[in-house]
Amino acid sequence: KLIVNDSNFSNESRVRGFNTAGQQNLDRSTENESTDRGFVLNGKLSRTLGDGHSFVSGWDFNRALRNQSNFQNDVAIPNVFPAVQAFNADERFESTVDKTAFFVQDEWNVTKLWSVYLGLRWEGIRTTAEGSGFNSSKSRSSVWSPIMQTLYKLQSRPGEQIRLALTRTYKAPSTGQLVPRRFSSIENRPTSPDFTGNPDLQPELATGIDLAYEKFWGQGGSVSVSGSMRHITDYNRRGLRFIDGRWVSLPVNDGEANTRSLQFETKFPVQSLWKEAPPVDFRFNMNKNWSTVDSVPGPNNRLDQQTPFSASIGLDYRMRGGMVTAGGSFGFVQGGEARISANQIIFQTARRDLEAYALWKITPKVQTRLTLNNILTRDSHDVTYYFDENGSTYRRNLTPSKMSLRFNLELKL
Repeated sequence: KLIVNDSNFSNESRVRGFNTAGQQNLDRSTENESTDRGFVLNGKLSRTLGDGHSFVSGWDFNRALRNQSNFQNDVAIPNVFPAVQAFNADERFESTVDKTAFFVQDEWNVTKLWSVYLGLRWEGIRTTAEGSGFNSSKSRSSVWSPIMQTLYKLQSRPGEQIRLALTRTYKAPSTGQLVPRRFSSIENRPTSPDFTGNPDLQPELATGIDLAYEKFWGQGGSVSVSGSMRHITDYNRRGLRFIDGRWVSLPVNDGEANTRSLQFETKFPVQSLWKEAPPVDFRFNMNKNWSTVDSVPGPNNRLDQQTPFSASIGLDYRMRGGMVTAGGSFGFVQGGEARISANQIIFQTARRDLEAYALWKITPKVQTRLTLNNILTRDSHDVTYYFDENGSTYRRNLTPSKMSLRFNLELKL
């Protein structure tokens, strides 16, 4: 399989700022241009061997090239309070990210009830970045990862099975995380810093174990309970630095972290449990996560992007003949406080989302779908708190929301 991509982006903007008295204190113009080119080549070779063995090998090549320029011009306006610090930029840079992976594994059906996957995977990444305003950088890293998965079907309980996997995953930085393009803030503070990439960012490596119990029954019903544990090295998070008189947020490697999670998921037609019930499909899932970052003091020193708890429940009503289906779902995502560094705390509100839809299959090749999203229209807010020996800074952002309506017409040729 070969995928080739070529994209171009350009943007021009003009920003003017005013104080509470209506006096202008900022006049900013920006011009950004970027070109992304690359390709992905992957494949797999499999061959059946004797005694229940199947040999499988595969490869994955990925190259991403980015050329980018950024011009920003701030016109200082004197004798206006508060004064806005001018930040001018004329930056040009390019980056190359090469990702390569190979794997070999033996898929072995030990018995009719027990199967084992054993193998080895190699992944490597090579990055180069050069441009104005920073030193050229090159980095290379790779990892060998064993592959071990096993599946056992319970003989005394048809439709029930247990999965176990030992994992070693390799999370390579994205191109945007590596390129040091500066996005400058108007009011530069620890809680509203500039944003930039980090060409020296190293990949994140996680080693762990997964265990799951699954049960399947007629009409597509299923239930699963699973748990996992991970130990992360070179943990990637957004760091805060004071560089050349300005606060800058950039991705950094920050030591080690540990995560644990529990998941429960089920879906089934209600008629599979109660024959007289209407033709309704039920679905429900929930996820609980815990984590600790070794380099950050507690409490709440968890991964900054991790959701502590989430759950969703949904119903789908299939009308007679299956021509019309209608349903909806409700989702909850827990918020809360997270300490992301020794001097930073963030807080996010919980999210509650309700959506509904109606699907009409006019013909086997033509169907329409009407969807209502964000029916509850709950506003959200997040808080960023920074403190050190010189004092503290507090920033609260409020994001209003509205309900959206979407209509789709699908044609199959």
